[in-house]
Amino acid sequence: MSTVNKVEKQLLYVYRSTYYGAQTILYCAMEDSLADFSGEYFADCNRQELALNAKNETAADMLWEKSLKVTNYL
Repeated sequence: MSTVNKVEKQLLYVYRSTYYGAQTILYCAMEDSLADFSGEYFADCNRQELALNAKNETAADMLWEKSLKVTNYL
């Protein structure tokens, strides 16, 4: 197996095709029962609990400020 094929095989575990990658977005946009779930996190067409790091307001503020600087908005 060539190096390229090995890399492609490994990437299949990390990345999805556009078809499969769009499934959760389409599900959330089209599923009527989700109308009251604004601001929730979904993965694989299921509502998921956020990781502790994702709930860290201090880290979020720092990341936002750095993002503004990198994109020249600040």
